[in-house]
Amino acid sequence: MAQFSLDDVKLQIKKACQIYRKYPTPKPKQPHSCLASSIISTANENYNSPLSPTPKEIDMADTVQFVWLNWVTPTERRILWQKYDGVPWKILAYDEGMTIRQARYKAQKALEKILSILIKESKNQ
Repeated sequence: MAQFSLDDVKLQIKKACQIYRKYPTPKPKQPHSCLASSIISTANENYNSPLSPTPKEIDMADTVQFVWLNWVTPTERRILWQKYDGVPWKILAYDEGMTIRQARYKAQKALEKILSILIKESKNQ
């Protein structure tokens, strides 16, 4: 049975944001040559990046984004994701149309909601 704390939930959301930031950016299509050397060099460039996330990291990030964050409301989801992606409280609160105090309160309540569901699920297993 896994023990979770509020700090664990925060850390997992932050890691998920970092993993999604490591995804390779799509490059615009460029005219290409039929020479094999140019095809091989671009293929190696895209797939052997040392910064690409591992499959285990991707699974963890997907679990956080598509399971954990679906337990909260869309507003709370946006607040949590943006906060742990590095957006300052002031900008985050302005974007959501609330005060900084309200945004922090919603984020705290969302984290507590996620934590309670995780604890409940770990007890059932």
